[in-house]
Amino acid sequence: MKSIIYQTVYWLNDILRHRSVYKKYRFYQKNYARFTINYREEKLAKLLQYAGQYIPYYRKLFKDNKIEGIKDFNDIPILTKNIIKKTGLEKFTYPENRKYDVVKTSGTTGQPTTFWVDSESISAAFGAQLFFWEKYGYKFGDRIVNLWGGAAYLQSIRNLKKRVLKKIKNEFTIPSHLLNTEAGLNQAVILLNQIKPQVITAYSYSLYQLSQYIYHTKTRLSFRPKFIITTAETITLDQRQFIENVFGAPTYDQYGSNEVLGIAFECPNKTGYHIHVEHIWLELLPGPQNTYRIIVTDLDNYVMPLIRYETGDIVLKQLLNNPCYDHFGDILPFPIVGRLFDIIQLPSGEEVNLMPTLIAGLKTESYIEKFQLHYYKRQNTFELQIVVNSSYQPTRHNERIINIFKENYSDIQLNIKVVNALLPESNGKFKLIKVHET
Repeated sequence: MKSIIYQTVYWLNDILRHRSVYKKYRFYQKNYARFTINYREEKLAKLLQYAGQYIPYYRKLFKDNKIEGIKDFNDIPILTKNIIKKTGLEKFTYPENRKYDVVKTSGTTGQPTTFWVDSESISAAFGAQLFFWEKYGYKFGDRIVNLWGGAAYLQSIRNLKKRVLKKIKNEFTIPSHLLNTEAGLNQAVILLNQIKPQVITAYSYSLYQLSQYIYHTKTRLSFRPKFIITTAETITLDQRQFIENVFGAPTYDQYGSNEVLGIAFECPNKTGYHIHVEHIWLELLPGPQNTYRIIVTDLDNYVMPLIRYETGDIVLKQLLNNPCYDHFGDILPFPIVGRLFDIIQLPSGEEVNLMPTLIAGLKTESYIEKFQLHYYKRQNTFELQIVVNSSYQPTRHNERIINIFKENYSDIQLNIKVVNALLPESNGKFKLIKVHET
């Protein structure tokens, strides 16, 4: 009975917000195994025809590059945020009579970029989310806590209608900026114990930080969630296991972005990511340092088509063990390792990916509570900022850190700076690597 009531709530939510999330969820329940390559190619061909006819940017691009349809798909130039900014939003959009949301990317790599996201695209993403969450153990009406959100997101959910709808759906938000202080961490744990969520969704690093606090303070949790969804930031196997031990629940990763939602969902068997094939056309193109760049086409966004769009994310050219190839859709059998922006190009032209060194090299250094690497392009210098505990011995430990880096990159000059705190970006996410133009 409870499940039926909350399914009705989702249906009413769709009517009020001009979406079809619940309808998509039911559609995926019945048809997810039937999305053949022919079905997907038909969706792609329809999108290309529409974009070439109604979207100014693509009308000119297709004419200049002699793009006549799906047979020329691979000849369409890659689209990036910089191209959208330079060309102007009006050249990419044609709202017609369709409903859409206006979203902005985080802007952590520069100025935020504005996107229009078709309601059909939003519905496809969240419908698939319900479909995959059900495989993890979700039931309609389960209490959900979202542990995320910077100032812009928190402002957006202050809208009365959105607040009421979230409350009715049994959904709560704990802002991730609470986790910047010990008092905030304590408050977050109190809220979690009060709500007793059955599902937690969180920025990966924020949840890891909270898990460390719970573990070190020996705080007791009065609940055990069915599962935890991590998103927005790369999560390591060690971090994942730590979170699972603290909360006593499995974690599943979910991959998407503000502008292209619901790209892939981790397999319930934890053997790769299932690409949301009915909604996304995904390509892997060669990237730097033994990686692939992720390129996507949103098959449902007609308001602002994103065709062969570079997400800025990369996967490692390293097959996962026993990747799953079941009926949930195409598998992404490679680990997602971070952002293309995390790969730094030195003045010599050499490209270096310091993320593995940062994560693997520093994670066992017990005197480091938190760290962040800064690269100053003009000076070609690296500065590792660290928050330390009482066991830190400057001379001995600084030498150890420098040796960790020199084992992999002997030419890099590294300065070490002890700081009192390292804060997340304005969107609530925490960047392990920051590149400065100065």
